[in-house]
Amino acid sequence: MKKCFGITVLGIGLFFVCSRTASAQWVQMTDTWDVYALVVSGSAIFAGTAGNGVEHSTDNGASWTSADSSLTDGDVYAMAVSGSAVIAGTWRGVYLSTNGGGGWTQSNSGLGNNVIHGDINALAASGDKVFLGTGSNGLFLSTNGAASWTLADSGIGNNGISSLIMSGGNVFAATDGNGVFLSANNGATWSAFNISQTSAKIALITGSDSTLYIETEEGRGFFSTNGGTSWTAVTIGPSGTKVTSLAVSGGAIFAGTLIEGVFLSTNSGVTWTTVDSGLTNTDVRTLALSGGALFAGTMSGGVWRRPLSEMTGIRNPDLRLGMLNRTSMGINVQNHAVPAVTVEFCLQRPDNVTVRMYDLFGREVASLVNKYFGFGAHNVSLSVGTLANGRYMVKMLAGSNTLVKGVQIVR
Repeated sequence: MKKCFGITVLGIGLFFVCSRTASAQWVQMTDTWDVYALVVSGSAIFAGTAGNGVEHSTDNGASWTSADSSLTDGDVYAMAVSGSAVIAGTWRGVYLSTNGGGGWTQSNSGLGNNVIHGDINALAASGDKVFLGTGSNGLFLSTNGAASWTLADSGIGNNGISSLIMSGGNVFAATDGNGVFLSANNGATWSAFNISQTSAKIALITGSDSTLYIETEEGRGFFSTNGGTSWTAVTIGPSGTKVTSLAVSGGAIFAGTLIEGVFLSTNSGVTWTTVDSGLTNTDVRTLALSGGALFAGTMSGGVWRRPLSEMTGIRNPDLRLGMLNRTSMGINVQNHAVPAVTVEFCLQRPDNVTVRMYDLFGREVASLVNKYFGFGAHNVSLSVGTLANGRYMVKMLAGSNTLVKGVQIVR
């Protein structure tokens, strides 16, 4: 069992670490495949590759098995999970597995012949609804877990779809050179989606839950943590860095990029740092979270794995001053033009966690998180630039545990 350790640090509060058994770097888990997609279904991880079809692991990436021979296409460019079904977009159309990858059937009902010959670019699923984007033959919707398809591109026109994201009740479709389209009615109609900060065409959109990132053809990036209601200009990596995927764990946001590796933000995308130790192939095409680890699919480098606890929740792994056999919480504040508060906590067991900020009159001023977390180290962050300078209280509820700490906001 992981244990949480804590010390008191002057002016900051309680910080903690969780014991680890893995080395503090990325580890290559597979052969040097070209990996275009990673998805998680239950305890299994599926990798869509060019040439090797679908590979999957049921032991958190330690070993991998090729998909059943019923998947006859070796080129898999997009994947999604709908309930217990795993969906693979291949050169010959869609394949569907409902038994954890043990058997696959083609599922092309409703797709035109052109779609079934190398035209699938993107898949996105939520419940039984699955969207499929093609390079030149429109956008399709399935309402029965990819068993059959209907054309659903009214308002998009004859634009190739490069990526798809489902966020809340919205669906975003990025096109090849003609911007992004938004549907708020499950694909019945689409309208052009524009960001007020730029008139440039959007080349890419990627995201996870309500966290979205878009990138223009000129290389400008914009970030949203509320499903696209508001956006902030951000810079991830050196100038010209191209983002390929996002993964979100608590308050930690990871960005996979072409050539530049993986970046981490713990303050809602305001600033980013590289987390590439040991990652010798930095051409990252896809990210996924499973079993307390971040997985990266790379071009010509296969799948890599690194524990989340190495990149998020650890301040000083060498300090072991006293063991706390209880849930613990610490606070880190970045005081600058746009202050950010990071609440770090360690759970002795999985639990639902709520974290809120209050002023000294007991009025709630911000809600950081309300969701279920696994055991171990986590953190959540919030930009608090709209708050006045002064003293605030952070309250965390985790099961029967209630933790309260003070925090000072100073610009």
